[in-house]
Amino acid sequence: MRGRMSPGDYAGGNGGAMGVWRTPEAGLDRRGGTMHIAGNTMTGGFARKWLAVMADRGEDGSMQRAHDSDAGNMVDGALHPLDAATQLTWTGDGFTGLMTRAYWNFAGPYGGLTAALLMRALMQHPERRGDPIALTVNYCATIAEGPLRISLRAARTNRSTQHWFLELAQGDDAPAITATAICSARPETWSHRPAQPPSLPPEAELVRFPWEKSPCAWMSRYDVRLDRYTPLAPRPLAEPVAGAQTGLMRDEPPRPLDFVSLAAFADCFFARVFVARGTLMPVGTISMTTWFHATAEALARQGEAPLIGHADTRVYNHGYHDQSAELWSRDGTLLATSHQLVYFRDPPVHPA
Repeated sequence: MRGRMSPGDYAGGNGGAMGVWRTPEAGLDRRGGTMHIAGNTMTGGFARKWLAVMADRGEDGSMQRAHDSDAGNMVDGALHPLDAATQLTWTGDGFTGLMTRAYWNFAGPYGGLTAALLMRALMQHPERRGDPIALTVNYCATIAEGPLRISLRAARTNRSTQHWFLELAQGDDAPAITATAICSARPETWSHRPAQPPSLPPEAELVRFPWEKSPCAWMSRYDVRLDRYTPLAPRPLAEPVAGAQTGLMRDEPPRPLDFVSLAAFADCFFARVFVARGTLMPVGTISMTTWFHATAEALARQGEAPLIGHADTRVYNHGYHDQSAELWSRDGTLLATSHQLVYFRDPPVHPA
């Protein structure tokens, strides 16, 4: 049944990382270039591509460093991939759209794209009042490639805030995604910003993740450069390491920042359990809430410049971990914070 979770059959979001796994035997086996994902044994080019990403090192064994890259050419009038993937048609009581593989993960769309789709529907609804200040997305079941519909309604509109219910469904199935959102016309008030942006090494020292080598399409849609990155190994580390990472991130090709892209960026960091344990394992986002701290005008001032992102975790416990993220402008303005609950299961043990 869709939305039902068990240790061997989770159908949820993707935590900005691996998507849906459907068997306790899912895992990674480097020997022979074989990978077990979503109940299937992957061999050949697909497995070799992902194994190369997990161990991307230079000829001397060192990690590949960041380098300047061509953002690519845009054909005049062509939509950016994110805008094309979030196109919606108003039906009078909701929206219809089409889920494509443009931001595909292993077994479904990137969770950030799902959040962006819901944000697009909210921003285009004729009854919306004010800017988004919060969005909570609950990943109940896998979204398939093909038509989708988004229903949403304003549950209540107050003088200061407007509260929304949203659902995304396909065919005659129950909703695959449920969500709530809050909008507000932000008044001019006293402001104080005690939080400080995270420290970041010089850009030349950041490690660029080799997204373009990944078999997952969504990874090629971002340029992310981290303060530290250790390629994942076939087996967990003997002792866990800190899950915190800081880096620069932007759309690929570059795109002016707005609420749609900011909602997607909130899920751009890998599940922290990958970092802590140093290996692939079954994961999926259960629920993600993003709080937006900037107005549309502030986002427009950011333009296409990279965001400063920071992610960390407080606890890994009984099959779940939390994951927090901060998204800052290059001038030190906190644009958004997010928190998500991530499902995980221990990776299978392969004989030596």
